[in-house]
Amino acid sequence: MIESINIQELVACIRINTCESEGYVEALSRTLIRDGDPESLSTILNALCTVKQMVDRDGFNEFLGKVVGKLEVDKLLKSMGSLMKSRLQHGANGLECSISILDTLSEIGLADKVYRVIDVLLSELIKVENPDRQYVRLLEYIIDGPFENMPPLESTFFMERLIEISGDIWLAVKIRIIREASIVKNPGFMTEYRYLDALVNLVDNVLTTLLESKPMEAHKYYSDLNTAYTHIWKNCIVNQPRNTCIKLLEETSRKLIALAKLTQDLASSLRGYQSD
Repeated sequence: MIESINIQELVACIRINTCESEGYVEALSRTLIRDGDPESLSTILNALCTVKQMVDRDGFNEFLGKVVGKLEVDKLLKSMGSLMKSRLQHGANGLECSISILDTLSEIGLADKVYRVIDVLLSELIKVENPDRQYVRLLEYIIDGPFENMPPLESTFFMERLIEISGDIWLAVKIRIIREASIVKNPGFMTEYRYLDALVNLVDNVLTTLLESKPMEAHKYYSDLNTAYTHIWKNCIVNQPRNTCIKLLEETSRKLIALAKLTQDLASSLRGYQSD
């Protein structure tokens, strides 16, 4: 069992790259293969998270890569998905560690497979009634971790899923995704029309929410949305026919102009109130 492995010894062998020769890789892979119990898996993941915090990123990635190289990765990820889904049904606390391990798996070339687990979580988030801040933090962990390494197709699926998640509480985190997808991720992703379409639809989704439900918060988000729109347009006309971009962004442009006017009107009202 992983509990019997001294964490300090595991950290030491990762630092000097001797885990395989000392048998730790084999021991952990055997444990993961043998233990189908959710609590055992949870214990292992928590141990791995502790180790991850104590060693450098490359060393941990190499170690975990050797471990999963001896496993049926699909089976491991399915077990992780089941564990996380079960935890999520009782609240989102305690999932940060599992997402951190998913992040490492995505970094070592398993991003497409990791998305399947993320999709299970998103499917559960859609069902949550009256979500609180802990659920938003869960999505933030995903953005800061696995989302960064998602290929274009999986990134597209992720954004399409987000559109299905409704509620004002998700506004800020949706805008973070828009910023990541339009500015941080490889602009070449926009050669994929479905990626571009999903991103524009997510922007449109946020604009609609602001205009219809949260007009008093328009000023908070206008700058980010306008910057994202500018990047989308610039990258679109490089990667797609100009007429395609005009048609795709026409409605979004109209809503962004409406949001700008709302922001200006609110600013004028505030100035008038302060001068009285």
